[in-house]
Amino acid sequence: MTGFRPSTFTIENAIQGTRRKRYPDDGLVLPPARRLDTIGPMARTVSDVAFLDWLITGEQVPTVNLRTVRVAVPSPSFWEEDCVDADVAAVIRQTFDTLRDAGCTLVEIDFNSEVRRLVGTIEQPTPAAVFAADGMNAPMPTRDTMAAWLEANAPNVTVEQMYRGRPMRGGGRSLPPANEQIAVLSDAARCYTDVYRAHRVSAIAYPAIPIVASPIRAGGPKEPFGELITINGRQIEEGKVAARNLFIAPRIGAAALSIPAGLARGLPVGLELDALPGKDTELLGLGVAVQAAIGLIPPPEL
Repeated sequence: MTGFRPSTFTIENAIQGTRRKRYPDDGLVLPPARRLDTIGPMARTVSDVAFLDWLITGEQVPTVNLRTVRVAVPSPSFWEEDCVDADVAAVIRQTFDTLRDAGCTLVEIDFNSEVRRLVGTIEQPTPAAVFAADGMNAPMPTRDTMAAWLEANAPNVTVEQMYRGRPMRGGGRSLPPANEQIAVLSDAARCYTDVYRAHRVSAIAYPAIPIVASPIRAGGPKEPFGELITINGRQIEEGKVAARNLFIAPRIGAAALSIPAGLARGLPVGLELDALPGKDTELLGLGVAVQAAIGLIPPPEL
């Protein structure tokens, strides 16, 4: 499946106190919708997703010639040092070779120092990631807001049934003054934009999820982040590594597109393409061209 996460303009909204999103989500996201939250279409192909986006926004997706496009990709050290399953890495790097053969210019960047350092990871978020999500008077889902929503919409369901032992937010957190948060957020937004400008790229490509899908275990997943796995000699909970790359675009508010790229151990691997906030139609146009070069992948081997 192809999945599209439209721009949420997270940092912009945090700084300006606005609620700008490509897709309105009033009444569609459980309470209250955070700056990070959005609805987004999924379909078999990028063309289908682009069609749904056109129905929602009325914006026509452009035709993109890969020979005129520059895309940033992680440098070789990323595959050796980061938490990426070797089989997933092989699929994505083969996809990069396919794109090069199709005429696309791929520009190697130091992904961790140029991109990931701006927001960190789910277990070690940067101040910018925290302020973007929870600072600047952000809507804060808590036990109380969930209880109020359930009372109005599902009175027979309790908060305890919803969370089933998972941690619940109690309320706000201690944050620095607004001017300090704005300075940090503004710097992160500028640095993210500078990656695109400095390398003259229209997108950044990397594995959507750096591991193959985990098996369903008897008794359900281990809370809160699943079992320990070892990748590149590092032990990490599978939930943390699964969310490692998906953590980036929401904190920036960037447009993100996941395209099926191939199979690793019989399971699908997604290629993620991110673009600057607001560049959604351009990203979808690029995605259509990228998928045409890759081709449709076979079904998983069950």
